[in-house]
Amino acid sequence: MKLDEKGRLFGKINIIDLIVLIAVLAVVAFFAAYKLMPHTTEKAQKIEMKIMSEEVSDFVVDKIKIGDPVIDDQTNVSLGKVTNIEIGPSISWASNDDGEYVHSDREYWSSVIITTELEGKMYEHGALINNVKYGVGHSATFRFGIGKIYARVYDIKEIEE
Repeated sequence: MKLDEKGRLFGKINIIDLIVLIAVLAVVAFFAAYKLMPHTTEKAQKIEMKIMSEEVSDFVVDKIKIGDPVIDDQTNVSLGKVTNIEIGPSISWASNDDGEYVHSDREYWSSVIITTELEGKMYEHGALINNVKYGVGHSATFRFGIGKIYARVYDIKEIEE
């Protein structure tokens, strides 16, 4: 480093001022990193998540079993295991001859609500699971064992122990 006769670095900045500036920036960077880092001191909660799809091919529904692992296909987040499967008629809407939208069933298709239990943290807008936020209406592609369905989160709640 080149200091002039007044103790300034390159004739511009005092060396003491430079050290103070670097120390202040280091403290600010430390606190910013601390705020952004996930805190793992909070205990995980047991959460029940229901995932719904209005139309799924029956051959896919037939492959989903109780106990199958559930994974968010986009984020690769584990969402526990399947604990319940509710199968109903497909929920399809189409226009009739009068141009009105009416409910209709599709042969070989079903609606499905799949319940899973997992660990995460409930917060004001839903659940935080492995640093991914899920809320009711969240759409994603989910894997249930060897089945894969595009669906929405139907319900999220804490399981009281």
